Amino acid sequence: MSIFKNSRYENSKVYFIDNSYYIASRKLIEKKDYDDNITHIVSDSERIEIIADMYWKRPDLYYIICDWNDIMDPLETLTVGIGLTLPSYKKVLEGLLWTT
Repeated sequence: MSIFKNSRYENSKVYFIDNSYYIASRKLIEKKDYDDNITHIVSDSERIEIIADMYWKRPDLYYIICDWNDIMDPLETLTVGIGLTLPSYKKVLEGLLWTT
């Protein structure tokens, strides 16, 4: 897949995941097995940004949960009872998620 020159997506990265192309403007966050990772079991009516707010008081960090759990669409309905892995708030604050 190519992106048209001079389009607003020209400098975006293209990912091919599960036989589909996705355009992103940032690098996906690398998942790591930190000792203090959190497992959250999804309950009825929860959304990604609600979970981010619950643990980190920052609903705008929903994309970390998406990247960490291979969720391509943050608006998708979460399956009740599944476990999501989240890095601890300490790791989010330390910025270790963005080191290369």
